[in-house]
Amino acid sequence: RQQPVPNVTVITQPVNAGKFAAFKTGVQQAQYSWILLYDADGSTPIAVLEQFIPLTQQYDCLIGSRRAHDANITVPQPIFRTILGRFSYYTIRLATGIRFKDTQCGFNLCLANIAKRAVNKMIINRFAGDVEFIYLAILFGARTKEVPVEWHDTPNSKVRLKDYFHSLRDVFKIRRAIKQGRYH
Repeated sequence: RQQPVPNVTVITQPVNAGKFAAFKTGVQQAQYSWILLYDADGSTPIAVLEQFIPLTQQYDCLIGSRRAHDANITVPQPIFRTILGRFSYYTIRLATGIRFKDTQCGFNLCLANIAKRAVNKMIINRFAGDVEFIYLAILFGARTKEVPVEWHDTPNSKVRLKDYFHSLRDVFKIRRAIKQGRYH
């Protein structure tokens, strides 16, 4: 039996409604000044957080990136995922204006007040939630920075090929919401 960790509360969702449905719940209940979005597959080692901490003096939202200069990819993705990732990057950039090279790394650190404001406006509950969250943080004036991270592909990832297409569909939902002024 695991012992409780001091100052950590485990929040469970009654049903799997998506990564960002869970993230929204966690952010809304957060009691500290910073929020870490950390993908459960551990592709980015938690130790990377140490390099983010000093940057919190200058930035409100730090976006982990596998594609930024100086990123350390220890186990690369299969080529088809790399190609789909590049295609997604250009689609995301055209649809939202986000200039970061990687919005899907799954390692972001953000001030809680910005994160709470963002999740209150979010409409996406699955993979493209990263894109929407970053878009909203920028829209709300967060000083953002893309930070190179150590990253390794996880062969047992639950992300399937069809998830890329669902994610792109959600990017177009975000684009539609931008055009409709839903986020203001």
